[in-house]
Amino acid sequence: MGLSQPESEAIITEEKQPYELFKNKLKRYEDALILAVKESNPLTENNRKTLQKFQSLFGLRDEDIAPIEEKIISQLPKPPNPKPKLKVGCFVIIGTGVLLSISFFTLLPKSAPPPRPLPSLTTTLPTDQNSKYSKLENLLKEKEWKEADIETSRLMLKVAGGEERGYLSEKDVENFPCTDLRTIDQLWVEYSDRKFGFSVQKKIYQSLGGTKEYDSEVWKNFGDQVGWRKGDESLSYDELWEEDNLPSMLKGNLPSMWVLINGNRLINGKRFVVFSRAETCRL
Repeated sequence: MGLSQPESEAIITEEKQPYELFKNKLKRYEDALILAVKESNPLTENNRKTLQKFQSLFGLRDEDIAPIEEKIISQLPKPPNPKPKLKVGCFVIIGTGVLLSISFFTLLPKSAPPPRPLPSLTTTLPTDQNSKYSKLENLLKEKEWKEADIETSRLMLKVAGGEERGYLSEKDVENFPCTDLRTIDQLWVEYSDRKFGFSVQKKIYQSLGGTKEYDSEVWKNFGDQVGWRKGDESLSYDELWEEDNLPSMLKGNLPSMWVLINGNRLINGKRFVVFSRAETCRL
């Protein structure tokens, strides 16, 4: 093909990167599973839910993790049957054969100590990622929705290198790193009890017939459903946060992707391109 050895090696390295990233996610899920089964075998409901959060955060499918779970769990010894604890009942007989009260022997299994909780989602992120998103996580924990919305836009500009110009192009969004998009989305979903987040918005948009192609009717219906429109008009960013709109914030209302930075909206183009990227990143 006429390629030099350095060029060939660069191509091979580039092609291997997605596979290496996928392997790394599988390893991190396996580590979390090992920790979970050490805490409790069989897995408790809480530990299983936490593992499902890890799976979602890493973007892994059920078929991706099935071999890992089969390997780890098959190596575990079967949990012993709990030793019964005998509780003796009592009875009182009054007079000749008159039974006043009786309680039967009862077998009570020995209760196991409650499992220690697994690490939170953000503790599984690399240190630099954890630090990068700590402010957003704290704002979401405190339900400071507007400040979290602004911080989300700031982070997305920083990640995509759009801080200087103050907005993201549609191309910036199409190339936005999946790891960062997934982290932002997961934090919103987690701390809003699945009310907000890009993945929540994507599902609503697709349920209305939304695709990668712009459809004005679908977009209007989407705006109506998530509260970005009132009557026949789209709301401005300031109007989104007017006091009479706050109590009725609808599912999918945030992140708004509408923050004005240096006089520019976050995305210079149609906001639905984020949902296309969310689909590509398997949010």
